Amino acid sequence: MRKILLLAVLLCAFSVFAISDPAGPCPSNSGANLQDYINLGAAGCSVGNLLFYDFSLPNPQSIGVALPTAASIGVTPISASNGSGIIFDAALLAGQNQSADVVIDYIVKVHAGGFINDSALSIDAGAFNGGMVSVDETQCLGGLLPGCSGGTSISLNGSANQVTDSNSFNGVTMVGISKDIQVSGGQNANGQASVSSEDQFFSTTSTVPEPASLMLFGTGLVGLGLLVRRRKVFFLS
Repeated sequence: MRKILLLAVLLCAFSVFAISDPAGPCPSNSGANLQDYINLGAAGCSVGNLLFYDFSLPNPQSIGVALPTAASIGVTPISASNGSGIIFDAALLAGQNQSADVVIDYIVKVHAGGFINDSALSIDAGAFNGGMVSVDETQCLGGLLPGCSGGTSISLNGSANQVTDSNSFNGVTMVGISKDIQVSGGQNANGQASVSSEDQFFSTTSTVPEPASLMLFGTGLVGLGLLVRRRKVFFLS
């Protein structure tokens, strides 16, 4: 009986551990920006069942427009029943002979007991009179960039003519990401291009039973133990 009770307690404890977040929730206030996320470092933050960490903004570049900074890029976490993601509010605008190029790197990892099996991006972009907008994203499935050693490299792309892209793959526990956002106004007198936001979403599956199921299973074991004990008492009396 004691062994059965101990097993039930361990199952309950495991259910809490399986869904616990290894980091606090990602900043979701209206003023949250990429610098806030960079400051989190390797500890990162959680959105739903995913951990986002090691954000960086390596070497942003621009011609004729203000140099993009981490503090000028808004970040908003998004969550749904089948996964989580991040919205980057880049707000880049380029006119004639102007351009801006921003690369955002980070890592996403699923919490214990799950897999990432799909990624999707969408952009809110406009291009006029020869202007150009593009989002070229490299992902390392199951590994880290830039080398993607031990992982599989895939690409997602967005533009004013293709505002969404997605890719499904065999489940992995982590994805390294390098996102290159570019706008160029071109050489026409009225050339202009802009991108106001870029959404990134990851679909996930879980391999760990829900806590309610584990609790029910543990309760059943306890009940079974009590029943066995009563039957032993009945036959011995």
